[in-house]
This record gives sequence, C-alpha cells and structure tokens, in this order.
Amino acid sequence: MKHFLILISAMLVSACELQLPDGDVRVINTALQYQGLHEEDDNQQLQEYLGVDPSQTEWCAAFVNNVLDESDIPSLESEGYEYPLLAKGYFNWGYRVDKTEIQIGDVVVFPRVDGDSWQGHVGFYMGTTWDGWWNILGGNQNDKVGINRYKPQDALQVRRHPEMVNTFATTSPDQPQ
Repeated sequence: MKHFLILISAMLVSACELQLPDGDVRVINTALQYQGLHEEDDNQQLQEYLGVDPSQTEWCAAFVNNVLDESDIPSLESEGYEYPLLAKGYFNWGYRVDKTEIQIGDVVVFPRVDGDSWQGHVGFYMGTTWDGWWNILGGNQNDKVGINRYKPQDALQVRRHPEMVNTFATTSPDQPQ
C-alpha cells in the first residue's frame, strides 16, 4: 500500500494531468524511489546502483535494467544480452506492444535527437496527459531520474516482458508467444 501511495503522490505532484491506465506498477514503484537523483549531485549513490559512472556513461538503459531486476522482471543485463547498456537493445526484449495498448510500466524506446542512429533513450510509461503526451519515468532525463513528457509518435517501440503482471486488470492480457 505504501508504494501505491508513493506512486499516486508522485503523479499528483509531478504531473497532475496523468490518467491512471492498467499495467504493472512494480517497476514504477521501484523507479520512483530514485526520482530526483542527479548524476553529479548523487553520483556515488547512482554509481553504486547502476554499476556505471552516470557522469561518464549514457545511463538510461542501466537504470531500466536495474529497476526491472529489482522488480523481479528480467532485464537486458540479467537475460545476458550482448549490449545491455544500449537503449535500442530493448527492441529485442520481451514482446512488442501496439502504442494503442500501452500500459503503465511498459518500456518505451525513443530515438536520441542528438545521437547517432544506433543510440536511443529508454524509460517506463507512466500515463498519458490530457493533451495526449506520454509521461516517461527514466534515468538520464536532464541528467537525473525523472519524469519527462514525450510525443507518442516519437516512440520507436513499446515493449512488455511476459512476466509483467497486469495488476489493475481483472484478467491477464493476451501475450504473444
């Protein structure tokens, strides 16, 4: 219950316009524990959590990996992917979800505006604002763990792992094999 209250409080404080969708809130509850940690100001704490120096490494995928693992959901790193620190590595993780079927906790991959084609950004979907933007909770967003707004049409892929439980729905979602 404590984590659910943290989730609701964080959404009210940081993005009052969120609509609470169906989905697995474990990853959101875990990620919110780190909200506000900055790569410079909180370098030691983030470095211990991520296993990389966030001031020297693009760390969005490292954050997603650790949040998933801490939430008992396999990540790129724990599943032994060759390049677990690449955001676009999540193209091969779990299964693809249509943008119209996105749920809280789903992993979303975006292109990096200032990067090469192999680079990207990854975070967790938290909800849709009244004007249609997606709130994404992730690491390395303005050099910290935070919630930023993104245009859904900019998302390259939405992914969900079969072990992600639909905690609000009364039946489990159909999952492709």
